[in-house]
Amino acid sequence: MTIHHTMGVYANGDRVHNGVPSANLAEHRAQNLFCRPGRAFFIDGVCHNQGYLSQNDVAAITAELAATPMVMHKDTAPYR
Repeated sequence: MTIHHTMGVYANGDRVHNGVPSANLAEHRAQNLFCRPGRAFFIDGVCHNQGYLSQNDVAAITAELAATPMVMHKDTAPYR
């Protein structure tokens, strides 16, 4: 079972990490985009929603995630 790393980043820089299995990923993504539109949202290092972050902030976080990818080993439900 593949576990995806998702990360929400708030405008103040706070980050929330989750491990999400492929079977739950589409619903998790949709819920985050609908319920948290101001929070930037990344899946496996790729930005799916910029939220209130600047393009420079998104680029910096994307580069950081590419340089040090986070590997998740278990489902962290309930997701935050």
